[in-house]
This record gives sequence, C-alpha cells and structure tokens, in this order.
Amino acid sequence: MRTKRLDKNFHIDHMTFEEFQQVILWAKHEGWNPGINDARVLYDAAPEGYLIGKIGEELVSSVTAIIYQKRYAFMGMYIVHPKYRGMGYGYAIWQEAMRRLEVSSVEVIAMEATLPQVERFQSSGFDVAYMHDRFIYDVNGGERQTAKVWDVTEESIDDVCAYDDMFDVEARKGFTRNWLGIPGVEAVYWSDKIHGEIKGYGVIREAAEGYRVGPLYAHDITIASEIFEALGSKARNGAQLMIDVPENNQAGSRLMRSRCGDIKGQLARMYKGGTPPERMNEMFGLFSVKIG
Repeated sequence: MRTKRLDKNFHIDHMTFEEFQQVILWAKHEGWNPGINDARVLYDAAPEGYLIGKIGEELVSSVTAIIYQKRYAFMGMYIVHPKYRGMGYGYAIWQEAMRRLEVSSVEVIAMEATLPQVERFQSSGFDVAYMHDRFIYDVNGGERQTAKVWDVTEESIDDVCAYDDMFDVEARKGFTRNWLGIPGVEAVYWSDKIHGEIKGYGVIREAAEGYRVGPLYAHDITIASEIFEALGSKARNGAQLMIDVPENNQAGSRLMRSRCGDIKGQLARMYKGGTPPERMNEMFGLFSVKIG
C-alpha cells in the first residue's frame, strides 16, 4: 500500500545480491553485528524472498520474507535508509512482503523485533512469544575443547545437519550445510564417541565486531557449557562472543549469566498464525536473527 508521501518513482523489486551486500552494511550501521561472510549463504537460501524499495536506482528500504518449505516463513532485514525514515517507505515494503506471503501457502510467519518496533508489528497481527536475551562473553584464552566435543568434518556433517533439522519448524534443505561452509566458520558437536549419537552442536563465525555464536543446541546445560567453551577456544584471545538465548530456556539463561554477566540487550520473537512447537529446553543459542 502506498501513501501520498511516497515519491512517484518509488518501486519495489527483488533484491540483487549486490543490493543485499549494501543492505548488510545498513545492518552493520544499525548495530546488528552481522557475520562478515554471511551474505552469500543468506541470499542463496531464497533470493526470491529478498525485496528492495528504490527511488529510481537509489536504495531506500529493505525486507526479507523467507519461506522455509511451504507453511513457515521468517521475516527480517526490515530497514529504511535514515534519509527516508518516517515517510512511509518502510510501511510500503512491509505491506508488499506481507501480501506476497498471504497469497502463498504460508500458515505461520516468524520474526525477531527490536523492542521499539514491537507495537508496530502487533498492529500487523504478530504476537510476542518470548524474548531473546543477548549476552556478550569476553574470551580469556583459558577456554578448552574437551574430549567429547568434536570438530564438524565432512565425515560428520550429514549427521550434524540431521540433528539441526530437529530444531526447525520446517527443514531447510541444504541451508545448514551451506551455513557450515561459510568461510571462517568453526563448528563442533558433542558425542560420547566420534561417530556416536549427537547430543548437541554449536557454530561460531567472525562478525563485524568480535564473533557470533549460533546456533547452540544441546540436550542439557552441561553439554551446552562444553560446546560454548570449545567455541570460545577457537576465537581470538580478548575477542567478544555474542549469543542470543531464549529467555524461557532457564538453564540457558543461568549458563550465560554465569559466564557473561548481565543481559546486554533483547529481541522479541514474534509470530503471526500461532506459536509453533519448539525444543525450547535444548535451544541455548539462536541460529540467526536474520533467518531464524
């Protein structure tokens, strides 16, 4: 839906990869701290879901609406260039993304919202399900990888991807493998033996500032702690690790408070169409704020 304040040359297109790279820079300037090598894998996951608003060829606003398979979608990267805020360009591209999802087979739409934006999204039919608490950990050089934490290799990656699928509302075919192939990514899993049952795994990647940890999934707090420790051992001494933990995973909150101290920020997980079942007690770290 357009308003009378929109420039007559404003239009909404599918985003090219080059335009997405610019939007990633917008996200960095917003303080979202994206992974430095995220762009290609995120874009290739569903390029048809990336929308860009432009006046002529000038980039104005962005949003993503990624359909996993058929009935579940995740919205993100909702940004308006500061020059054009408060003029209706964000609303216009948001409405177009919602329209496209509503004519598809999608039943549930998810998103992460900054707290000032929650009320706006509630007016579009989204409800807050829970909060993600952001923690920052300072690497001290004393982190170690214990005997039951193994590096993910080509021999173990299929099993790790199958484990990850258990945490998705709908499996994202090929996405996890591609995520683990991002340059500079380090991933580990927990098992009693090298090719035994997987009871947890985690990923660390370099970000605009420090590192991001995500996902971090584990059967219990002890396994989660060992995985987090192993990931910390792969980061530069003195660097900071950022992780977003579901607040209603009480074990996860205890673990991160003990290691990181106070919460440094919050995001609201919101759904339209109802809250899907989730393995919340095993989710110690969000996969990605941009794609779920």
